[in-house]
Amino acid sequence: MAHLKFDDSLNDETGNHNGTVLAAATGATPAFDVGKIGKAVLIDGYDVVVELANPSTIDLAADFSIVAWVKTTATGERVVLFKGSPDNPWRAPNRQFNLLDGGPGPVNGPFLYAEGQGAYGTSFETTDSLVPNDGNWHQVALTYRATGSPHVTLYLDGRGHVGSDPGAFPFFGGDVVLQPSATDSVVRIGGREPGAAGSTFNGLIDEVQIYDKTLDTNQIKFLFDNPGQVVLPQVQVAGLAWISTDNHCPKPRLI
Repeated sequence: MAHLKFDDSLNDETGNHNGTVLAAATGATPAFDVGKIGKAVLIDGYDVVVELANPSTIDLAADFSIVAWVKTTATGERVVLFKGSPDNPWRAPNRQFNLLDGGPGPVNGPFLYAEGQGAYGTSFETTDSLVPNDGNWHQVALTYRATGSPHVTLYLDGRGHVGSDPGAFPFFGGDVVLQPSATDSVVRIGGREPGAAGSTFNGLIDEVQIYDKTLDTNQIKFLFDNPGQVVLPQVQVAGLAWISTDNHCPKPRLI
């Protein structure tokens, strides 16, 4: 659905969901710095968030996946991607994909919070010795399947957890069933709204990809091992069926 590379631009590679700056201060402009690949957008923890065009076509209630690279040392709650009300971040059925460093103990990892629908967050610290806010680049990802259970899988650096995983530390709930978004919903990267110092991302965000399908573990791992690449859709043309034997680069066979 969308791929924002943030190489000195807020444009979406598909052309459908270009970004614009929302700023608490008049005249604030996006800043870019060295990214995981090329450049990355700098979200300063307060002033700037990025809003995407055509939010109604980003369906975060059907099957979808969100993948991003982040670099931060911020603690507390930090928004990676938000879809919901433009002026009331706590109105149902808003949803947000965030990072949380909740202080002592293994409460440090990605989470999905959906107002009125549930929440799931998990730590990778005890199971995988990973935290997303150590000042290094990390891949964070969320996949959702509308049917079947569990619905939500959270990933950090290509490793996934669901709420029932033994040894995992789910600090929010265990699964979420998402409802359709309100018709006036916006999609924002880096925050729910500019000027929210307690939740706006503070650091660098790069290579944000949003898919209208549930990526599997091998596909998430491919994106981790090959930053900047994308998972290609399966297509069919006359006499050929496209199969994805390696989960990312489809190869044709005759039908």
